[in-house]
Amino acid sequence: MTTTSKITHTSPETQEAQRHNEYMSESGHFVQFYQTDEFLVDSLSSFIGTGLYTGNPCIVIATKAHLEGLEEQLKTNGLDLATAQTRGEYISLDAAETLPKLMVDGLPAPDRFSEVVGNIIMRATQGQNHIRIFGELVALLYMEGNQAAAIRLEELWNDLHHTIHPFSLFCAYPMHNFAGEEHKIPFTEICKQHSQVIPDETYTTLTSPDERLHAITLLQQKANSLEAEIAERKAAEERLRISENRYRRLFEASKDGILIVDPDTHTITDANPFITELLGYTHEQLLGQELWQIGVFEDQEATLEVLRELQEKHFIRYETLLLHSKDGRRQYVEFVSNQYQANGHQLIQCNMRDITDRKHAEEALRASEERFRTLANQAPIMIWQSDTTGASIYVNTTWCQFTGLSEEVSLRAGWTSAIHSEDRDTTITLWMQALATLAPYQAQFRLRRFDGVYRYVLIYGSACSDPDGTFTGYIGTILDITEQKELETQREAFIGMVTHELKTPLTALQGNVQLAQRWLTRLFSQTEQLPPEQQRLLEEVLTMLSRSQQQLRVQHRLINDLLELPRIHEDKLELCLTACDLVGLVYETVQDYQAAHPARLITLELPEQDQLQVYADRDRLRQVISNYLTNALKFSPETKPVQVGLSLETGDIRVWVQDHGPGLSREQQQHIWEQFYQVPEIPVQSGSKAGLGLGLYICQQLISRQQGQVGIESTPGDGATFWFTLPLLSSP
Repeated sequence: MTTTSKITHTSPETQEAQRHNEYMSESGHFVQFYQTDEFLVDSLSSFIGTGLYTGNPCIVIATKAHLEGLEEQLKTNGLDLATAQTRGEYISLDAAETLPKLMVDGLPAPDRFSEVVGNIIMRATQGQNHIRIFGELVALLYMEGNQAAAIRLEELWNDLHHTIHPFSLFCAYPMHNFAGEEHKIPFTEICKQHSQVIPDETYTTLTSPDERLHAITLLQQKANSLEAEIAERKAAEERLRISENRYRRLFEASKDGILIVDPDTHTITDANPFITELLGYTHEQLLGQELWQIGVFEDQEATLEVLRELQEKHFIRYETLLLHSKDGRRQYVEFVSNQYQANGHQLIQCNMRDITDRKHAEEALRASEERFRTLANQAPIMIWQSDTTGASIYVNTTWCQFTGLSEEVSLRAGWTSAIHSEDRDTTITLWMQALATLAPYQAQFRLRRFDGVYRYVLIYGSACSDPDGTFTGYIGTILDITEQKELETQREAFIGMVTHELKTPLTALQGNVQLAQRWLTRLFSQTEQLPPEQQRLLEEVLTMLSRSQQQLRVQHRLINDLLELPRIHEDKLELCLTACDLVGLVYETVQDYQAAHPARLITLELPEQDQLQVYADRDRLRQVISNYLTNALKFSPETKPVQVGLSLETGDIRVWVQDHGPGLSREQQQHIWEQFYQVPEIPVQSGSKAGLGLGLYICQQLISRQQGQVGIESTPGDGATFWFTLPLLSSP
């Protein structure tokens, strides 16, 4: 290798580094501890420069700053680094970039280390007898706090030294990394991993053996540990001062009243601002007083008893303590006291939290609950209450009188024992379903009365919450509806009987009228043979029969509505659901009404699609459309048109019937779908008189049972539009 000059150093640090260089054997693993980067660069430049000057390949794995300092020093010493790098005699790597290539889960991986570092060494030797290496990877790991990884990497260097070409390894650690007693063990372990240990630049030149060097190095580490301990003590004192200041700020700003009491004299030594407001005394007035003298306890004897208990247990707590302030106010506090040691002295701290408002609120709540129980027990209906799990926690006196069960027996799940065995499972299932979603609870079942007779009852409950919105349980009522059920049964039986008795003669009458119409129509076709007077009489008779037929149809529809009502109530309404074309159904129905009412203008608006399929009962849909059309014709003038339309909405089909009648108010619209409801003071403008108020109620029930909705849009004086929607069936 060609050099421009020999390596010469004149600085004290350089001379010291040269003296240490004699310890760096040709195939050793040594470690240099240092205080300053300048000393490390001088030592490193001596080690690497000597190797390059004697023709040994050199590898440097260092931090960027140390690399720059080293190369500048080598160039100053006259070494041609560019030529050395070109020949592969000088290889430099950034330690920060190289280290991640070796790590797996926070530790250096042997295979990766061998692959990365070993290949570099083998590439650098190229038949040379010896190689010099400087590695700063272990120092980076130690500075990051990963001591175990640093020691493990030292072991891998040693393993590599015995498995590939011989080399001298120079490691370096900043001495300040080992300040503190906790670094003693890893420091010792690092020293063990090296054949030579070189102290930092502060030691006096010694010619002692290696053991003496180890001892000196340990002394240096202990000195640094002592300095670290002093620094830590100062930091601890500063933390203590900060902690005391923080405690004082908390003491002054606390919303709890705080008193500090001397356990020997039993007198107050300090008080925060809040306690002065609570008791009505100034800070100076409180100092030197005993607790009983400022109204905390009743007398001196009671105070001494509390202090004796505190001395035994070191902690006492009273959930409610009555205070008498200086101005005579009665205030409730939560009292907590503990005894502790501070700065070598025993102290008693008493914390008092004002709970006067909470106490008054609790008293008001108890009074409210008492009023509730008084009212509930006097109520003529049964009242119950549950907790959040659904267990009964209260039943009123009316329940106990009705069932003959005591309140104790009725609590938890005991109330279910009075339910009829055939109704119990269904009742409990509905209760659990309501509780799971906090929905209103409603059910009918048979409940055993005190005399053993089962009565039909209606139970209703609703979820309750506290002011924060937290669910607290259910409250509800139970009402005896046996008489109502019997009346409903009798009414339904009566309706069934009446409609049957009405329908039978009505059917016969309708048949006779139709037969008479056919005969007279046949006779009317031969009117040319009859005198004009008889022809006129025949026309009048046919007209009267036609009107009678219309009235019979109206009566038939009213009877059918009465028959539908009990089926709806019992949920026994039969539907024949199938895919049907709603466009064709609307078209056919409108055509029938146009033929039946030739004097009325009925318009039809249909979409472009020829067919729109829905899954529904075709006959029931025709019944709904017919009801809408009948009402529109009935309550609008004969001179005004009736519009029928069908349109597509998002996923639904909408059918609507619009008239130009008097319209409905908002209040009337809210009741129009109720059974037996008839809009007052709206006269029938054409056709037959009003029905029973069941038509729209039945329409709403029919559409809702087919997954649809009904509605109305109306403005008083501007007509009304009745509509219903059904889900569109995309695939018939």
